[in-house]
Amino acid sequence: MSDQNFVPRDETNASKIGSLTVFSHAWAAQSLVQLVFYNHWFDEGIVAGYIFAALAIGVFMFPGRIWLFAAMLAASVIYFVSQWPFVVNHVFIDSFLSATMFAALLITAMIFRRSDPA
Repeated sequence: MSDQNFVPRDETNASKIGSLTVFSHAWAAQSLVQLVFYNHWFDEGIVAGYIFAALAIGVFMFPGRIWLFAAMLAASVIYFVSQWPFVVNHVFIDSFLSATMFAALLITAMIFRRSDPA
């Protein structure tokens, strides 16, 4: 059996996985792990936790969607900040990392919007 059916000959037709896709998939996975380990949001019916979980599952399933990743970051910050000061250290740091990534996405979007000639 040859590899000719599995390896595309034309590089333009090969699907390329970008670095954002890999990173957002990994970030969604770690978010889901945190939501599973600290699952009081489920028992207490905290709506922000449900929204964050739904968006994290969405990003995990569709990691290349930047708007979905941005929404997950915003939901992460809202949920984690609502739990302050009663969180473990790595969740505290996670909220700052998510806020920083969300701010970077917003700044990048604003720069591209200003440079768009249309």
